[in-house]
Amino acid sequence: MARITIEARIAKIRRDREALEKKEQSLLAQSTDRAIKKILTIMKDSGLTAAQVVKALAVAGATAAPSAKGSKEAKAAKATVKGVKPAFAPKAKGGKVAPKYRNPENAEQTWTGRGIPPTWARLMREAGRLDEAVIQK
Repeated sequence: MARITIEARIAKIRRDREALEKKEQSLLAQSTDRAIKKILTIMKDSGLTAAQVVKALAVAGATAAPSAKGSKEAKAAKATVKGVKPAFAPKAKGGKVAPKYRNPENAEQTWTGRGIPPTWARLMREAGRLDEAVIQK
């Protein structure tokens, strides 16, 4: 009785994995096709156009279609669709924050106290001297 080598086992596992990946891709494609058919049926039944769906997706915060910034399509997609509310409110972005710390050795280096501290601030914190770098207002 011949022994199966490790290399032969690995080769079989790789072939099996490739076959499973192909089967997975096929099933995913079938699922996607079904979903698209449902969407198209709903669009047809309700009299929606593709442009209206793109606008609704844009309002809902989804990335609807790749379009150039400032193009007519992008502006149309940003337009509000009557009766459609965004799925979520966009986060308000704050303005710039004034620096809270200044490097005593190099006055050009500052840090707001937010995010990852720069090396000089980290070293000062580890030495217990970060309060020396606080900018007085």
